[in-house]
Amino acid sequence: MTYPQNGEKIVAGVVVIGAGITGLQTAWHLTRLGVRDVVVVERSYAGSELYGRFSAGVRRQFGSRFEIELVTASLPFFDEFLKIPEIKAGYEPVGYAFLAGENDRAGLYRSWQLQQAMGVRSEWLVGSRIKEYFPYIESAGVVAATFGPDDFWLNPWTVHQWLLQKCKEAGVQVFEHCPVTSIEVKDGNIRAVVCPGRRIETSKVVNAAGARARLVQQMAGSDVPVEPSPRVKYLVKAPSDLPRTMPLITDLVTGTYVRNEGGEAIVGVKPLTHVTGYDYDTSQAALESMHHLAGLRYPSLAKIKPLEPNRVITGLYDVAPDGLPVVGADPAVKGLYLAAGFNGHGVMFSPAIARSVAELVALGQTETFDLAPLSPARFSGKQKEAETALHLL
Repeated sequence: MTYPQNGEKIVAGVVVIGAGITGLQTAWHLTRLGVRDVVVVERSYAGSELYGRFSAGVRRQFGSRFEIELVTASLPFFDEFLKIPEIKAGYEPVGYAFLAGENDRAGLYRSWQLQQAMGVRSEWLVGSRIKEYFPYIESAGVVAATFGPDDFWLNPWTVHQWLLQKCKEAGVQVFEHCPVTSIEVKDGNIRAVVCPGRRIETSKVVNAAGARARLVQQMAGSDVPVEPSPRVKYLVKAPSDLPRTMPLITDLVTGTYVRNEGGEAIVGVKPLTHVTGYDYDTSQAALESMHHLAGLRYPSLAKIKPLEPNRVITGLYDVAPDGLPVVGADPAVKGLYLAAGFNGHGVMFSPAIARSVAELVALGQTETFDLAPLSPARFSGKQKEAETALHLL
C-alpha cells in the first residue's frame, strides 16, 4: 500500500470509508467507470471485520421479492469470479435448508411460493422427506422444510483479497490503520475526510463502514438508524454423522444454524432478542447455551461434552430497523453516499449494491439495480415512495 507522509494533503475524486468487500468493490467499479484518484480508508487492516471470512453463503431463499432480485443481480459477479483459474475460492454447491415448526410453517411456505414464482429452484419438504434429506437431525417439532440446491458457499477472504489486488492494479490508494476522525462539511457539501496525520480533500464520500456506518454519518452531521449487532459462532470437530456435503441448516424453531465446514461443525445461534453494541459474550456459559440449543436438533452434537471449541468467531452485523440494506445518497449532505445495513448478507448482496453505488456516484443514476427502495431517506420521511415500497415487501 502507498502511505503519504504525515500531514500531507491529498486530493481525491471519491473517498470510500471501509475496506471490506463492499468498500473495495465500490472503489474498483468507480475506477472502471472512469473516476480518477479513488481513495479507500480503513480504521484497521483491510478486511479486518469480515465476520464471514471463514466461509460465506450465497442464497436466493428469501421471503421478499427485493432480496431475491438483489442476489440474482449479484450472481453474474460470482459466475465470472469462479471461472478465474488461479482462484481457489472454496466453492461448495451444497445448498441451504430451513426447518420450520408450526409457528413458522405458514411464513416459510409463503417464502417458498414467492421463490417458485420468481424461478428460484427450491424444494418444499414435509413428512418423511425431511428425514430423507437430513437423516442426522432430531425432527421432533419440525413440520416443514425447504432446501435450495443451487445455493452455494465460498471463501470470502479469497474474494476480498482478489478485490484488493484489483484496486491496487487500478491505482486505488488504500490506507490501512487510518481511522476517520472527522468529516468536513461546508454549506451542506462534503469537503474533506480527516484521518490522523492526513487530510483528504474530496467532494464525494461513500460510507461502507459496516457496523460503524452510523458513526461515520454522524461525523458528517447526518444520521441513519444502522446499529451494530454482535454475533458469535464456534467450531468443534464434526461428528461422523454430519457429512461434509450437508447444507447450512437454519432451524427456525431453535434459532440455530449448523454446517460441516471442512470437517468442523460450525454452530451459530440467532440472538433471542435484538442485541446492539460492540461487546461479545463469548463466556463458557454463553457457548454452552448455544451448544444446548444445537444439541436439541443434532443428537451427535449434544454428545460432545465438555464443550471445548476449536475456535470461537466473533463479528458485527450492521442492522437497520426493517432488516434491509440502507443504500444511496444521503438526503441531508450533498456528496455523502451510504452502503450499509446488510444484516449479515454483505457477501451475497455487495456485488449488485457496490456496482450500483459506483454508478450513482459516477453517473448520477443507477443502471445495474434500482436502489430507490433502499434510500436512507426512508427513515427521514423525505421519501414516502421508498417507505411504501418497503412496506409492501
